[in-house]
Parts: sequence; structure tokens; C-alpha cells
Amino acid sequence: MHKYTALVAAVAVGTLVAGCGSDTATEKDWRSIDPCALVEPGQISQIDYSGPSNPEPNKPERSSEQNGVRCTWGEIPPVLSIYIFSLPDRDVVNSTPIPAWAVVRELDIDGRKATVSEERGGRCSVRMVFRDANMNVVIAPATDKRTVDLDDKSHASCDAQLPLLKSILAKANLP
Repeated sequence: MHKYTALVAAVAVGTLVAGCGSDTATEKDWRSIDPCALVEPGQISQIDYSGPSNPEPNKPERSSEQNGVRCTWGEIPPVLSIYIFSLPDRDVVNSTPIPAWAVVRELDIDGRKATVSEERGGRCSVRMVFRDANMNVVIAPATDKRTVDLDDKSHASCDAQLPLLKSILAKANLP
């Protein structure tokens, strides 16, 4: 009887230990994400320089950088850039607030806080912080596809890009 009790206890402890921590089956590592796959060609054609004389939407260009990966669409300046990168020292990053001069406002994107660092004339630049990574998204629509006046500094620029930002965030699905 004693051997049986010890075996049951060992199995129970093993099960509990195996269940500890996070559910790795549902969590995504930012390194496994291809930022170029976060946007559909139809989404790009709504903001890029394609049109009757140039019917092809911009193709994505992926580049690896020291601490992350970037994807851009379009020439300089690109119409869209997504940069996902690691947090080198999470404690320093989280304890150091972003300087007030670098923040235009905070934006809620499906329950996730995003920091807007640029919002003018249709151009929208946001940063989102995840558990172990940052994501910077810069959207600069072609002049003829902007729905906002070039001198407009209101919230209209990022508000106009909320559907694209929500789509990127949902596809990234980072914790």
C-alpha cells in the first residue's frame, strides 16, 4: 500500500510541475513572426503609390537587424514599416518612461496601449510593448491616398489607420 501511495504522489507532483509556468502552446515568440506576413497586398494598395499607371502594390522587403526584424513596403520614405525587436534590459525599459516630448498621445488598439510618437498629415507612428519585445509601426500613406490634410495635427491620422493597426496586432498575436 505504501508503494502505491508514493507512486500516486510522484505522478501528482510530476503533473503539477509540468503544468507550472506558461502555456507555451498558445504563446508566440516574437522571433517566430515574419513582419512581412502581417499585412495583405490589398491593405498595402490602400496606402501605397499604386494606381492606374502603376497597378502593382509595393512588395515587402524584409531585413534582419541587430536585435530584431523589419519589413518595409515602398521606397524612401516607405509607406509602411513594421519593426519587431527585443527588449535588451526589460527592467530598464519598463522603469524608464518615454520622454514626454516623444509622446504625442496614447492610443488603445483592441485593449493594448500604443504610444503615438508622430501623427501629422496622414502619417502615423506607434509603438507597442509586449512581454519580451517592442513593435514599431510607421504608416505614411501616399499623398493621393491620404484622407487627412498634410498640415493636420489632430488625432485623425492614426484614427484613420486603426483598421490596419488592429489587423497587424491581431496577426502578430504577441503576449
